[in-house]
Order: sequence, then structure tokens, then C-alpha cells
Amino acid sequence: MRDFTAVFEALEHCQTTASQFLKTVLTHWQYDNQPIVQDLLLHSTEVLGTFLAHPIKAQDFMQHCAELILDLYLKEICHAASKDGGWHFGASTATTQQLEDFNLDDMAWDLKAHAPRLWTFVGLLMQCDEKQKGGSGKKDVDGDVVMDKQSMDMEQDYWNEVDEVDFEEFIEGLTAEGGPSIPMKDHKKWQVVIKTIKKIVIISIIMQSVNWKLNTLQTILGLFLQSAHTLQKVIDTLVQAGISISTDAINAAVCSLSIKSQTLL
Repeated sequence: MRDFTAVFEALEHCQTTASQFLKTVLTHWQYDNQPIVQDLLLHSTEVLGTFLAHPIKAQDFMQHCAELILDLYLKEICHAASKDGGWHFGASTATTQQLEDFNLDDMAWDLKAHAPRLWTFVGLLMQCDEKQKGGSGKKDVDGDVVMDKQSMDMEQDYWNEVDEVDFEEFIEGLTAEGGPSIPMKDHKKWQVVIKTIKKIVIISIIMQSVNWKLNTLQTILGLFLQSAHTLQKVIDTLVQAGISISTDAINAAVCSLSIKSQTLL
């Protein structure tokens, strides 16, 4: 190990601490071209890893990192749930054009664009079937599956094919009598569709809890539930879960659609 006595003495001579020195050189633009700053930025992930591995402050540092990540996710959720996100839907003013324009594929790509880290995180939480994904099957001390590089690469390959998937075709297959009939060559794409739908539903529920006006998916599902003569208790349960709009809102949407349809005729 190298002798850093001279470095310690230099800091003491300047009457500054190591933390003060680092914060100063990293936050003032006049030091941007200094070799030490360039080196810190180049090896920043290694430095963070060292803090995480430190036996004394590891837990505190991990907690702080978790808080930063949670704040990042919250900002993404708020951005996606804002009016600019494009998914606000007024049930009482619903039009047939809005229903016709609704597309799960568009919603998936919009959510991925507005909340990319949250989208990835939800996907990682869902990836627990190592047999399906070809994972190593290794588990940590808590018995949780550890994803290897091969699993991550296969997951990326799946998402590279999303733009080739016809969502409507697969959803029609799901609701067809006798259940879906899936050709073996389409099995991987089918897995992508199912996983994407789950991610859309999960993130939509989260976003609606932030902004109740974001209920496009909930309105579509509510209208579907009523058209399928779903029991009132079932709809009420799904409303509480954030998956559907209320019966009153569904009826308001139906009235709006009827009035606007008659006007067009």
C-alpha cells in the first residue's frame, strides 16, 4: 500500500478535510479540468462501490442511495402522471375517437419514455422465473434468485422485439373461446406481451395514486367490465385496487359516448 502521509499533511496544511476537498473540487467548474477531478469522475462507480462495501458506514450509505433512487422514481412518476404525459381521461366527456385511439403499444412506449428507470425497475421485480428466462438459478443468502448476465441479455433481446408485436392480435387471442392458441415460434413474443401488459397495469395504478385524473387504462377496463356484465362487487373491488373507474364514472362515460354518437349520426 502506498504512503499517503504527504496527502494527509497537505490537507491539514490547507486546513480542510477530505470531504470538504472532494465536495469543493466536484462542485466548482474551475476545477473541472484538474486531473484529480477527471480521475474521480472516471472511477466514480468504483468509489461508490467502496463506500457501499465499507464495514462501518455501508448501511447508512445504502440508505442514502435508496432515498436518492426513490426520489428519482417519484419524479418520473409525477412527470408521467402529469397532463403533459398525455394519459389524462375525463370519463364524463369521453368520445368514441378517444376509445378508438387508445393503444396499449403506444402506452407502453410512452411510459417507457417518461419513466424509463421505473419501467426497468418494475420489469426487474417481475423477473423471478429463472427457468423461463434461462437464469443460472443461483440464490443469495436470503434464498432470492440472482440474475446473471445471460438472463439480463435475454431480457434485453425480448424488449428489442416489442415493436414487432401486434398487441390487439394477442389480446384477441387471450379472450377467444377455448383460450389462446400460441404457435411455438410466437411463444417468446407472447411472453413479451403478457409482461408488458402487467407492467402497464402496475405503473398505471401507481400513477393514478399520484394523480387521479390519470385514468385512461382504468376507464377502458371499466367500460369493458360493464360490457361483460361484471358483478358490481367485482368492479368495486377493482376500483379500490386502482384498476378500474367507479360504476358512476363508467355510467357517465357511457352517457357521454351515447350522446356524442347520436350527435355524429
